[in-house]
Amino acid sequence: MHADRRTKLHNRAQGIIFHALLAALSIALAYLSTRYLAELDWTAAKRNSISAATVELLQRIEGPIAITAYATDQPARREPITKVIGRYQAAKPDLTLVFVDPNTVPDKVRELGLTSDGTLVIEHAGRSENVAPDFRGGYPESELTNALQRLVRGGERYLAFLEGHGERRFDGEANHDLGGFGRLLSERGLKLTHLNLASVQRVPDNVAVVVVAGPQSDLLPLEQKLLTEWVAKGGNLLWLGEPLDGKKGLRGMGALADLLGLRFLDGVIVDPRAQVLGSPDPRLVIVDSYQPAPFTKDFALTTVWPLATGIELAEREGWTARPFAQSLGEAWLETGKVEGVIALDPGQDRAGPVTLGVYLTREHAASGDAPREQRVVVTADGDFLADQFAGNGGNLDLGLNIVSWLAQDDSFININVKDTPDATLALDETTHLAIAIGFLLLLPLLLVAAGVTIWWRRRRS
Repeated sequence: MHADRRTKLHNRAQGIIFHALLAALSIALAYLSTRYLAELDWTAAKRNSISAATVELLQRIEGPIAITAYATDQPARREPITKVIGRYQAAKPDLTLVFVDPNTVPDKVRELGLTSDGTLVIEHAGRSENVAPDFRGGYPESELTNALQRLVRGGERYLAFLEGHGERRFDGEANHDLGGFGRLLSERGLKLTHLNLASVQRVPDNVAVVVVAGPQSDLLPLEQKLLTEWVAKGGNLLWLGEPLDGKKGLRGMGALADLLGLRFLDGVIVDPRAQVLGSPDPRLVIVDSYQPAPFTKDFALTTVWPLATGIELAEREGWTARPFAQSLGEAWLETGKVEGVIALDPGQDRAGPVTLGVYLTREHAASGDAPREQRVVVTADGDFLADQFAGNGGNLDLGLNIVSWLAQDDSFININVKDTPDATLALDETTHLAIAIGFLLLLPLLLVAAGVTIWWRRRRS
């Protein structure tokens, strides 16, 4: 069958129109790609995007952010900076990036105290933070986002940790200390200090929160009075309690407990689900759901509370008190020794759920000041933030949320950026050798053998 002239012209016209439309579509897509940007990060470690927590923080920051990168004029130095900061600019368009060659402004470099090529100077609302590249020459998201948090927080408000009675130290290195938690608080712009009431005999005015972290000896009568008065006058408090096993007790803070309307129960909570974590010690309480609280909204991480007692609330005029963490029903408060085969004794032990943490609020107005919300958090366990256990589940995240709320930094609740997981594959020497032999020797031999086999069969056929 032969096509006539008309059919040939028709087919040719169709071909021309198709190619013209294809060219027009390509040109349109090329133009749109210069006007609109869309990126998808399919990597498991999300190496090419910033976390939802960082995006939320950037959207909460009011006003422009200016970043000056003091980096030598080399592509290998400047291109990684452009790539990393570009992710932040996508979430906050008024974030600007300017490059300055440090060799051209030596006086400015000395004034800013810059020691590393590629240091970023981040400025916002008259304050600045420096971020130097890490040992790989990169800029981890946690470092950049923590610098932004420090900028936004600013000010001179302190978290004062009571000391002088064997408390857990925020700068200590023992398993029972809060060293890791303290470092995270500092990285996020909170200022930490020690508070020895026996020496200073007052809580300084710039203290936003007083932290009482498990004293091991009784407070002096003057210290008891000063601490109770601090709370009575509207001070915010974080009280990390301990089990009352006959050796610790309230440590002279009975008047403070009465003021807040709470009582620490005798005994320690036993949770049969501790075996889920592979622990032979049943005194690990697992909490995976929380009562409504300002700092537990959208919080869905499991926390582990070791060696915890229970808290009982009583009504106090002016205060609103609510639990935020409780054990499940199968756990109970064991008042006997935790050894051998243990079981709930209905006549002696308290059946679950048992309250592990409470928060209290009230409207308080100092003389001449407008009313403000006073905030207090009391937990039946301080170990959940100690270095030995803080890495379990969401313990640190919950602790950061609590402190942000107590410090009146509600916008930082749930802004807890994780470091990107290590994407490096570490192999031992034997594995390296096996891979080398497989790819450099065995695989080529198999290909050669397959080729020879196919050639031989074809020749015989």
